[in-house]
Parts: sequence; C-alpha cells; structure tokens
Amino acid sequence: MSPAVRACARAPRGARRAAGDGVHRFSFVPTESGEHSLHVLLRGGLPHAPAVALRDSPFRVAVSPAEPDARASDVQLLSAPELRVGDSAILLVRLRDRFGNQLRAPAGAVRAALVGPADAALQLVESNDGAILVRARAHAAGAYAAHMTLGQAGAAHIRGSPLDVAFAPGALTPRACTVGVLFGGRAGEGLQLALVPRDANGNRLSPDSSTVIAMRVRAPVFAPKALRTHVRADQGLGAHVLSFVPPVHGVYNVSMYVNGGCVGRAMVRVEPQADAESAVTLDPQLEAAQLRQWGPRVALVAH
Repeated sequence: MSPAVRACARAPRGARRAAGDGVHRFSFVPTESGEHSLHVLLRGGLPHAPAVALRDSPFRVAVSPAEPDARASDVQLLSAPELRVGDSAILLVRLRDRFGNQLRAPAGAVRAALVGPADAALQLVESNDGAILVRARAHAAGAYAAHMTLGQAGAAHIRGSPLDVAFAPGALTPRACTVGVLFGGRAGEGLQLALVPRDANGNRLSPDSSTVIAMRVRAPVFAPKALRTHVRADQGLGAHVLSFVPPVHGVYNVSMYVNGGCVGRAMVRVEPQADAESAVTLDPQLEAAQLRQWGPRVALVAH
C-alpha cells in the first residue's frame, strides 16, 4: 500500500473539518473567523501505521470576518424604553457577517437616526468588545423611532431596527412656564390668565393639582389693597387658570409663582368700560379655539 497524504483543518472552536485527499494540493472554505490550524499528515503504507505530520505542519491561517450583514447583525435598547427629556437612550449594535462572526467595524459603518417630533443629538462610539454604542438625546417630548442601517440612506435595517423610544417631558421649571390672557373684562368683572406649565426645554406639561400656584396682584394706589385671587387646574385647556376681579381701571402689577419659583411679572392695564376692545396673548401655543373673545378693556403692557 502506497503512502497517502491527508490534511485536516482545526477551527478556533476545535471542530475538525476534512480538507480532502491528494498529493500536493488541499483546500477548505472557512466559515468561522479566527486563527485556524491546517494539519498535513503522511500515513505510511502499512496497515495501522501512525500518521506523521509533515515538516512545518500545522500551518497557521488567519481568517477575517466577511462583510457585515444586516440580517445577521442586531441592535438592542440598553436603556429604559421610556425616558425623560434630557436623558440619553443607549442602543447597542453588534455587526456580524452572514456566518455569524462578529466584526470590529468603525462606528461610521452604521447609519443612525432618531425619527420623531424634532431633531435629536446622536453619538456613536466603539466599545471595547467591538460593538457600537449609540447615544440619542431628544429635547422635545414625544414618541421616536430609532433607525439603524448599514451604509447609506435607504440601506437595509439592522435586525431589531427600528426601535421605539419615548421621551416624557422633564421636570416643571418655573422660568420656562408661559402666561397668556384668557379672559378679561371691564373694571369690576373677572380677569383670567392662563399659566401653561413647561419643563426647561419648553415641553408642555399637564396641569397638576398638586403643583403650588400663587398669584400676587398689586392694584393701583387708589384701589382697595386686598384683592381676592383664585387658581384652578383646567385639564381641558392644559393650563392653570388664575383669576381676580379688578375693582377699578388702571395698571395692575401681577406676579405668578410655581412651587415658590417666580414665573414672571406682567403689568396689566384695565381700561374703563367705554374704551375700545382689545385682546393680547403672551402664549401663542394656546389653542385659538380655547381663547374666548374677552371683553373690552384689558391689555398686557409689559412682561
């Protein structure tokens, strides 16, 4: 029996794969990245003769991953699905080739976008294990979708994309709240201001009855000192309604406070009954349909 030459390849996980028999030439197709060992053995002509490795065997072969594949790669949300405005949504992207081998690709290999009510700030960094971390921060509250694709716009989504991320408004910030004239009238009739609660980024909050709202009114010097004020939360309007009854015409100095923090001050002019009608609002975001045509004689002259 003549000698035979046999070759086999040992993959990084230890699996043996036959490479075929021949005299001078052997080949194999690796599907696993890493360092492979190619053993070339010579078996003697006698039955049961031990195989002998040829000189320089085993041969070391380094195999790199193939191109990234969107269907084999994946993205997952590490942070909570519901965040507050100003917090960062953190996503982890692992790129793999079609055989499942993980790649150490640059962050630029991934195209990320946070689609929602407004633009968002995105930052992509490479982690120590070769994955890509995506940090997304939105300043406008609402529902967003995180889109992760390979390559240019219009490319295939990475498995798991898009991901839903919601940003709730931040904490109530007194200085960010806005005030508008809701209803006014003649001297002796009620005057109403609408205070819209907002966070530091201007996102509108629902009026909460537990929020401490206060209004101080300084009447003209010739008016009675003590003015009764009233505050209520109006969920339909989405604002706190502050009201008082101006006893005489003139300029009233109105200060508004939220949880002890000053929202702002306005000088409100109340005109006599015979003057022409006027209407002013400081808050353009109040729905026009909710603003009633209030009576004749009130104008905001400073804020």
